[in-house]
Amino acid sequence: MKDKPKNKDIVSIIIISILVIAMLIGIVTIIKQGTEKEKQQEKLAYTELIQKIGNGEIERIELSENSNSAKIKIKNVEEEEKIQVPNRQAFIELIQDEIKERQLC
Repeated sequence: MKDKPKNKDIVSIIIISILVIAMLIGIVTIIKQGTEKEKQQEKLAYTELIQKIGNGEIERIELSENSNSAKIKIKNVEEEEKIQVPNRQAFIELIQDEIKERQLC
């Protein structure tokens, strides 16, 4: 008869351990999602990039050859940002127009 209470204790410990592990996984997942959302909010939006180009706030733009992404260097900001360009050809034309405008001024 003494074996049955020990088995119940072991089962209880296993169940509690599983619940604690599940809770820890849930907490870590929630924290990770929160930091990913913050990082996404910090990233430069395409429309904001267009505005910054127009205002002369962009120091350098590097377009990737095989994708629609670009590395952007904003003046007075140390880190480069990577941004997705929805239409590569339209973006190139926009940049060329801005360069022509600045040369005329």
